[in-house]
Amino acid sequence: MIIARAPLRVSFAGGGTDIPAFYTKHGPGVVVSTAINKYVYVTLSPKFNGKVTVRYSVIENVDTVEEIKHSLVREVLKVYGIKDSVEVAVASDVPARGSGLGASSALTVALCVACEKWVKKDDERFKTSMCIDYIDFSDRRAIAEKAARIEIDAAGSPIGKQDHYASAVGGLNRHMFKHNEAVESISYEGDLKQDIEAQSMLFYLNSEHRYEDNGSHFVLRILKDQNADIEKNKKVYELQRDNAIEMWDHLTNYENFERFMDHINQNWRLKKNLHDEISNPEIDKFMERAFKGGAIAAKVSGAGGGGFAYLLVPVSMQESVREELKEFRELKFKFAGGAHIVFDSGERSQ
Repeated sequence: MIIARAPLRVSFAGGGTDIPAFYTKHGPGVVVSTAINKYVYVTLSPKFNGKVTVRYSVIENVDTVEEIKHSLVREVLKVYGIKDSVEVAVASDVPARGSGLGASSALTVALCVACEKWVKKDDERFKTSMCIDYIDFSDRRAIAEKAARIEIDAAGSPIGKQDHYASAVGGLNRHMFKHNEAVESISYEGDLKQDIEAQSMLFYLNSEHRYEDNGSHFVLRILKDQNADIEKNKKVYELQRDNAIEMWDHLTNYENFERFMDHINQNWRLKKNLHDEISNPEIDKFMERAFKGGAIAAKVSGAGGGGFAYLLVPVSMQESVREELKEFRELKFKFAGGAHIVFDSGERSQ
């Protein structure tokens, strides 16, 4: 049995510029984000009867991997050559779809990490068990790229690469997505990191059950529409990218918290221009109340339309914000490192 976990992420600026349709034509794309200590967990264990079981919000029992309905699980197992005799269980600290925290990509990364060890058990680096973090930086980037290719190309998800790199690499980073598909990740460990972490808050906007008539989640429609409208919205994406570049410059070269705050607010102003449903009257009212309570910056995380709202709030005003937003569930978190193995029993068959 192997248990792997991969962190969720909060994106501060540049989201959308990591979509291949943008950065391959108009790149680079630039995203500033951080991994957080909320996770997607994946358990791989041998299946005695030679069949395949996948456990998530439903349970699938099938004869072979090819028959799995969960596209991410199916495509990852196929890439690693795992055909049968396996059970996969998925658990998440947040709603798996529409959270805006990159949960689907964290799942893909966690499953890739688990499969790396499952199929490479004889590699010297992979022989130690229990509570190991064997992945070096180059490995993390390779896993991020593999997970991105699986989710975007094989599973057909209309997303960019930022979530995979945030989850696999971990920490507070600037990820640059270049025309030639190369990705440059630079971490930040400066003096403002603790201040940003201490003043960061997340609140859930109660959108877990918003599905279209055809059964698909509304966020998927927003993402598909954004992909289709890249050329129409090119100028907005370029402004998003420039905002992320300037945020990183003010963070790393000037250690300027006020400008970091301004760039988060600018991100939200720009983002709302990309799709009519990224915000709505309920979200606008939430933002108004957050600022009334004492927030100094706010944005909806991820594609928008719901999920989690990210706030920057001075520590002295956080209780006031909690009181103002008391009907919304808060997700308390810290910044975190990247994906890793939590447990390995060493067994691959029964």
